[in-house]
Amino acid sequence: ADGSGNIHVYNGTFSPYMSTYNTQADVWTHLTTDNFNTANNGTYGGIDVLGTTVYVTDMDIANESDKGVIAFDITDGTSQRFAENIDPIDLTVGLNGLLYTLSPGGSPGGRSINIFDPFTMEQISSIDLTSIFGWTAHRSIAVDYNGDIFIADWDGEVHRINSSGELVATIVPTCDWIGFDTTCKFVDIDISANGELALGSRFGEVFITDTSFSSVSTFNVGSTNVFVEFAANPTISVDIDINANSEENYINLKSTGLVSVVVFTTDSFDAAEIDPATLGFGPDAAPVLQNRIFLKDVDDDGDLDLFVYFYISQTGIVCTDNEAVLTGQTFAGQPIEGSDNITVISRCP
Repeated sequence: ADGSGNIHVYNGTFSPYMSTYNTQADVWTHLTTDNFNTANNGTYGGIDVLGTTVYVTDMDIANESDKGVIAFDITDGTSQRFAENIDPIDLTVGLNGLLYTLSPGGSPGGRSINIFDPFTMEQISSIDLTSIFGWTAHRSIAVDYNGDIFIADWDGEVHRINSSGELVATIVPTCDWIGFDTTCKFVDIDISANGELALGSRFGEVFITDTSFSSVSTFNVGSTNVFVEFAANPTISVDIDINANSEENYINLKSTGLVSVVVFTTDSFDAAEIDPATLGFGPDAAPVLQNRIFLKDVDDDGDLDLFVYFYISQTGIVCTDNEAVLTGQTFAGQPIEGSDNITVISRCP
């Protein structure tokens, strides 16, 4: 899933497509290239996105010379193959901005991790997993901001190794399959920006933990292989009014006083969901005055709006500004942003 809410799918095996679902337009598009394929294994096939580029694994089947990673540019549909010395079954763009592949296929599969610069497509380093775990199979990988790697295995183990290839921790959770405890045969893993891990299993079980493996929870979405992805949190656009009921929205930069901002409740958004402690106003993201936070019906439409104040001197607004932005988050962690016109009335050069 990309930051615009589009969903990219590794669609097929011997002659697959990189298929994209535009959630806003309700439209599918499909891209492919010569000799793009993966083995007919329900746990193979890695895909991730960085900006406007979608990276997919490309395996060598039928003794073809084409293999490695394919980068699809979703703006113009072109593609480029690189890392042609590996035969990957999974890949991920780590939270540290690097591209990681897991290879090869076969038995046991996934014995090596290769690390690339996703922009130059040059290999940076590699990790031999057999030196850590022995001659064992691995299925899927995710990477945090520090370069620590999380590995999900078909035999139900979840490992954490650091960027130097040293084992940090291993857990073997138990999944539930139609009422019976069973080993989780993991086929996929993903990591969120705040350090949550999601794992998909052979039996439709989704396993949730954190990077320290300190807590676990599960839920079921079916009875077959399930692949997981944390969707990006799109920013909610909110309707604000600076200096309520003033069309000019005057800002006096020489003032030691306050500026008020209202976030309106609408049919699609409740301003009471905003965490006031996360609010920032202006270029310097001035903090909200904690003793000046109110919920009241500013626009007389029968619902409660959020009414807050900031010190003008902390906003970072300058003479040339004609707009000011309010940013923050809801209590659920969803980013919000709103803007309004301003008129600076101080004497400016």
